[in-house]
Amino acid sequence: MRVIAASNTDLRKAVDNGLFREDLYYRLNVLRIHLPPLRERVEDISLLAVHYLERAFAEMGRPQPYPVLTPETIYLLEHYQWRGNVRELRNVMTRIATLLPPDTNRIFPFHVLPHLDESSRLDTTPQTEKPAGDGIYIPIGTRLSDAEDMLIRETLRHTNGNKTKAASLLGVSLRNLRRKLNREPGPISSSTL
Repeated sequence: MRVIAASNTDLRKAVDNGLFREDLYYRLNVLRIHLPPLRERVEDISLLAVHYLERAFAEMGRPQPYPVLTPETIYLLEHYQWRGNVRELRNVMTRIATLLPPDTNRIFPFHVLPHLDESSRLDTTPQTEKPAGDGIYIPIGTRLSDAEDMLIRETLRHTNGNKTKAASLLGVSLRNLRRKLNREPGPISSSTL
C-alpha cells in the first residue's frame, strides 16, 4: 500500500511544536513534493483556465469551437489572488461556461468579474507601487483620459521617469508628453512621478 498525503501546513514545524506526531511524519516523509500556490505559478493559470473551461463546455455538450479567453481576460486571471488555488479556478471557469450566452465567441473581463470573490481582487488592476511589466490592464468602462493617464504613468515607470524614452515608446513628441503631464486637473503630474 502507498499513502499519498497533502498538507497546506509545514509538518516539520508542526512536529517541532508538538502538533503532529513525529513517527507519523517520518512514515509519510518518503518523497516530498513542494507545490506552490496557484498565484505563485502564474504561467500555469492560463493553461489551467482553458483546460477547465473546455472541459465544462464539453460536459455541457456545447459544440466546438469553444469561446476563447481574450488577452485582457488572461491578464485578469493571472493577477487574481486565487486563495482557493486550482479548485477556485476550476469553479470560476465552470460558472463562466454555464452562464455564458450561447452566441459568445470571446470571453472578456466583464464575463469573468462577477464570478470572482471581491476580497481577492486586490491584484487585478495595476497598482502604483508595482512595475509595469509587459503591459497594463485597463478595465472596460475606463474613461479615455484616465486610460491615457494610466498608460503614460506606467510607461514612465517602465523608463524610470525618462520622459524622452517614454515619449518615444508612446509615439508622441516630448513636448506633447510634457503637455499631457501638466494638464489640469488630472490624476498624474510630473511632480507625482
